[in-house]
Formats: sequence, C-alpha cells, structure tokens
Amino acid sequence: MWGRIREVGTVGTVGTVLAALLVFCAPRLARAQSVEVRFLDVGQGDATLIRSGACASLIDAGMGDEAARRLTALGIGRLDYLVASHNHRDHIGGVGEVLRAAKVGLYIHNGRPERSQTQRFTLAMLAREGTPLRTASLDTLACGDARLIVAASPLAGAAGGQNDQSVIVRLELGEFSALFTGDSGFEQLRAMIEAGWDRPATVLKAAHHGARDGVTPRWIARVHPDVVVISAGARNAYGHPDPVALRYYLTRGREVYRTDRDGEVIVSGTAGGQFAVEVTSVP
Repeated sequence: MWGRIREVGTVGTVGTVLAALLVFCAPRLARAQSVEVRFLDVGQGDATLIRSGACASLIDAGMGDEAARRLTALGIGRLDYLVASHNHRDHIGGVGEVLRAAKVGLYIHNGRPERSQTQRFTLAMLAREGTPLRTASLDTLACGDARLIVAASPLAGAAGGQNDQSVIVRLELGEFSALFTGDSGFEQLRAMIEAGWDRPATVLKAAHHGARDGVTPRWIARVHPDVVVISAGARNAYGHPDPVALRYYLTRGREVYRTDRDGEVIVSGTAGGQFAVEVTSVP
C-alpha cells in the first residue's frame, strides 16, 4: 500500500491528455527515459537500489538480510554494479546475503582495509562467487538510460577513518540527478566542495544517516537538493537524524524523507527533470 505520493514538475491536464494521444497515435515513438531510486529500509544502515531499463545496481547493502530479501521480492536476480561506499558493517554487512540472492557484475569499493571480520567475510564471499572487484577512482558507468559517475573520496589515501574515505556516486539522467556520499563527514564534505562535487542535485542521500557531521550550511546550499532522504533505523542508539542536521536539510522548505519514519522511499525521475516520491512500509 503506497503512502504519501508527491509529484513535482508534472504537466497539467491538457498536457497529460496530449501526451496520451501522442502515445496512442504514434506507438513507435521512443519510450520516455526514466530511472528509479529506491532507498531500502534496512534499519540502521544504507542500501539504495537504482533501476533504469534492464539495469539494476545497488549502493551499499545494509548489515543484515533486508536488502537481499527486497531484491528477491522485487524479482531482481542480477545486479550490474554493487558499490560499497566504505567498509563498515552497516554498509557491507549484508553483501554476503546479497550475493546469495543476485549475481553481481562488478563490485566497487574504496580499497581501504578495515581489517574487520565483516570485511574479511565480504571479500571471501566475493572471491567465492568470482565477482570482479574494482577500487573506485573515477568511472562513468552506463545503467539503462542513466549513468553512474563513481569516484574515490578526495581524501583517498590520506590518514583518517573509513567515513571520510567514502566512495562518491552521482546518478545522472538528463536534468534529474542524485548524489550519494556514504558516511562522509566534515573533512570529506570540505574536500568535495574544493574538488567540485558540490554541483546541484535533485536528490541527496543524507551522509552518515543524518548525523551532525554529515552536513554543513555551505554544503547543503551548494548542492541545494529538492529532496533529501535519510537512511536510519527507528529508535537507533546514535540519535540519528541529528536535530541540527535536520534543520539544515529542511531549509528552503525542501522535502525530507526518512526510512525510520516513512519506510521505503522511492524516487522516480525522468530525463526532463520531473520526479515523483512514494513511500511505503514493507513487512
């Protein structure tokens, strides 16, 4: 059962009727280019499914089997790409279950060792499945009508923890875009601004589950998204999303969606820049 539905920039009634007539009268017209960005409710973790045409890709996999179960329920048996933003359990802990549910064409990670049991298990599962691995650098990957620009953190190779080594993914389809920056903190946000990764985006996945260190006034003003989605677990022990961070995200009256409150969040976008947001609870 769908919950709230919001549409932005859709044509009026006359335009809708005209579009329907054009489709009816000219069936050979090219189909509209579109992409779906589905923020899965995986509790206190991240997992975002991107689908366009025949392509399906996943950014992060949560820490349990929730992402794998959703892939199965959605009938997805193959992922073109699985991008791990960084090697913390709430982002890669579910990779093993995902590999059991779907064949993965390419696994992209930050290449920074975590030396944890979770990372060792993940790498062992990838090796067992024969999944190709790539360390993020700067790649443009086709995904149906859309493209994924996947880049290493500007701080890659520097001292510091996993969060500021998060892989950056920018999804683009014409005038529609979405930006994912893992658990990037203040230092990576600053470095991304200096490196030019602060271009406007239609949708922003809030960094670090809505933590205070995942947003600054300068960052949100530069990216100025129409929609922000926060992936966090209900009643989590970290207090995510942080009230100050929420205040920044809510500036300019933008829409903020949260998996802890709204459940699964689905953003459907077109090359013309139109988009619709739907939320639903998944049992």
